[in-house]
Amino acid sequence: MQVKTHDAPTQTTRAPIFQDKDKSCQTKKKCDASTQIAPHNHPSGRTQDQSIETVQYAHCLIQDKCDDVKAKGLRITCIDWGGVTGSLLAATYGKIDEHGWCSEFGRINFWNLSAKNYDGKPFASIEHSSYLMSVAAHPERPSMFSAGSFNGEILLFDLNNDSQPLIACSKTNAFPINSLRWIFDANYGEWLILSMSADGYILLWTISNKLKFPIQGFNIRCNLNGEIHALSGTAMSSSARDIIVGSGAGVVSKIYVNSSIVFGRSTISEDGTKLRLKWSKNASRIISQVPSKLRDNMIKRIEKKAMEEKRRGVDIETVFNAGIPMKELFPIPKMMTANNQHIGPVTSVDYSYFNQDMYLTAGRDGMLKLHSSLTREILLTLEPSSKFPAEHS
Repeated sequence: MQVKTHDAPTQTTRAPIFQDKDKSCQTKKKCDASTQIAPHNHPSGRTQDQSIETVQYAHCLIQDKCDDVKAKGLRITCIDWGGVTGSLLAATYGKIDEHGWCSEFGRINFWNLSAKNYDGKPFASIEHSSYLMSVAAHPERPSMFSAGSFNGEILLFDLNNDSQPLIACSKTNAFPINSLRWIFDANYGEWLILSMSADGYILLWTISNKLKFPIQGFNIRCNLNGEIHALSGTAMSSSARDIIVGSGAGVVSKIYVNSSIVFGRSTISEDGTKLRLKWSKNASRIISQVPSKLRDNMIKRIEKKAMEEKRRGVDIETVFNAGIPMKELFPIPKMMTANNQHIGPVTSVDYSYFNQDMYLTAGRDGMLKLHSSLTREILLTLEPSSKFPAEHS
């Protein structure tokens, strides 16, 4: 990994985000494009064509030449805001049309938009051995960011560590990490990383074990028309109650957190399971979500492995060394709903900051749809006009 850093100016006044093209790699550009707004079930009773309104874009962002990003053909794959004042911006670079194993370098850049004499250049730029597909800022530690790679790694960066900002890295998963979120476990008083990979697995990670193993997870398979389908995860957002997941097939799934994620001190002995060895809290936590019909045999297999390794107890490393299949260790969530919402892959989902019942989904079909957790009906659909092709979505 190559690390390229610049002196971070003192934070004083906020500089404009959009600079002139000859001064910065960020550009403000007027777009001759419009969007058609087509409300569903319009109260006036008008038809969809009659209720279409036209909204002009104020501006759009274009990617100009920054370092060698353009020369390598890299694109921005994800952005996220960090810092106490929200003035730090992180962007990951890679390619979304890559297949198989990635051996080309990716990059993550960091900007301080409130720095004095801000000139549009990143104050830190870090290269990685594969494309980077997602990034999430720590909610309370401004210098900490997690990122997901095309080869399935989860990386943890601390910008305060100048000599080696990469402080932890998980093992490769062979599938891209398309989305990351931070969620808080109040019982243990720690922030956990929630990751979603292209093979449909959603996993929980803790910093305390330096991302060596996930401590819990499940896979998003759903029943559509009487058949069980595995869904490739393409986008994810979370609230205090739900996790919304978009897939490559256009399916939007809702997972109810309280019934799917085991927070706190849940143990596998609560249901009367007999244990021969002492289990660590994370080992117990990861097994507690397994269906009871599989759990007993799984526990026997794991404890046998621990005794073969002459361990006095079972930790999370022993669980993974026992060779339990992923689909058994990380089952389907207990409560999940799924519906076809887009034609083609879902590219983004996001909850409202002001109303946790409202969320938006966007897809390769060019559609932007507003949903509510209180109804299955779509509240609003935004559709680009012919002047702005759907391929930009």
